[in-house]
Amino acid sequence: MKNPAKFNFLSLFKLVKSMSMSERIYFKKFASVNSPIEEGEFVKLFILLEGMKVFDRQKIEDIFDVNKQRSKINQAGLSLNYQLLGAMRAYNSHISIDTELKDSLRDMELLYIKGHYVQCKKLLEKAKKKASRYERLDRIIELLEWERKLVSKYIGIEHQAMFMRKIFDDLGEVLEKKLNLYQLELCFNVKYSMIKRYNMIRSEEDLQRWKKLTDTSVVLDGLIPLTFMGEIYQHFIN
Repeated sequence: MKNPAKFNFLSLFKLVKSMSMSERIYFKKFASVNSPIEEGEFVKLFILLEGMKVFDRQKIEDIFDVNKQRSKINQAGLSLNYQLLGAMRAYNSHISIDTELKDSLRDMELLYIKGHYVQCKKLLEKAKKKASRYERLDRIIELLEWERKLVSKYIGIEHQAMFMRKIFDDLGEVLEKKLNLYQLELCFNVKYSMIKRYNMIRSEEDLQRWKKLTDTSVVLDGLIPLTFMGEIYQHFIN
């Protein structure tokens, strides 16, 4: 029986090496959420390629069971390539959404300066929906500030206090989400840094020391994620 052709791991290696650090971190989060069952295989192969200074196919074959058919190794390469492209699409769409919202904020400023308050308000409402949908907390804060500025332009003086209280309540909710996200991100960064620094555990003593260094239970005690990104951090931490 004819052996299947070898997968082009060199191209995959070049793809990994072309990724920015932010894209690499995002991929690991993406893989844990979108493919939790196969996550170990993907991340293991990804970390190997990421750590290579010079491409070495033999190292790739060595991480798989020597008894595995070549088709299995090829499938691992194909699957990782598929996951990488999916992660980069998601990551770059994240950037494009933020760019769109920044453009909306600039347009609102121009409309406000020109006195087109009705158009400014319509653009604000549209941007708020998008920012809320994609959990762009920083942009939501900026949009709430614009909403505050616009209150006096379309709300009667007798009702302004009520609208301002609603804006302040919304702002408090967003700030609570940001603090919650920062706490989870801190725990993730501590654990990730320790895993990279102390990845060789040779004894029970080393294991206990590692557990102590990566213990984030004080920060996480009773902490419930308030955003989707917070849920991703919690998944990784646990």
